Amino acid sequence: RRLRLPVHPAARVYGLPLIGSHVGADAGACLLATGLFESDGVTALLDIGTNTEVIVGNRHRILAASCPAGPAFEGGGVTCGMPALDGAIERVRIRDDGTVETRVIGGAEPTGICGSGLVDLLSELRRTGGMNEQGRLADEQERFVVDSTHGLFLSEGDINELAQAKGANAAGLRIAAEAYGVTLSELTRVDLAGGFARYLDVAAA
Repeated sequence: RRLRLPVHPAARVYGLPLIGSHVGADAGACLLATGLFESDGVTALLDIGTNTEVIVGNRHRILAASCPAGPAFEGGGVTCGMPALDGAIERVRIRDDGTVETRVIGGAEPTGICGSGLVDLLSELRRTGGMNEQGRLADEQERFVVDSTHGLFLSEGDINELAQAKGANAAGLRIAAEAYGVTLSELTRVDLAGGFARYLDVAAA
């Protein structure tokens, strides 16, 4: 009752123990959900967020690390970014004629772009040649307009924020795998967790 959870008022609530500094109980829950701790093959798990937890291992040994990814994939630090709430653009496609097609959470008027929409947008910009491998926009543009009616765009500064977040996650995974003694190609599976990862288009990522 005190926690205001929509369950029976006399229900008991249990919290899982923390694993370590910046590797929380949610990472423990992920271990249980994925069965990583029972597997023979070495697998990896990334719970993507402001601090991304990376876990590499199997039933014999498990290593965990925390990556300071920052809030970019949750919309923070990005000019038109926002959390995945009603009004957030969650899907983006650039048509052959250069116009932009979007899907908005809740079907409302768009007010920002959430993490899955940002990843879609980066992917589409690469696919169409609107952005190079260094994250520079084509034709020396400073921003790419997603929705002119609602003033939504992606700037090169925003791309840099997202690149740093991606870099932190990739570095954390590489370091954890190296410390474990395996290469990334030797991982038998990679699981993604968290609110952002749940709606991520893996092909776009």
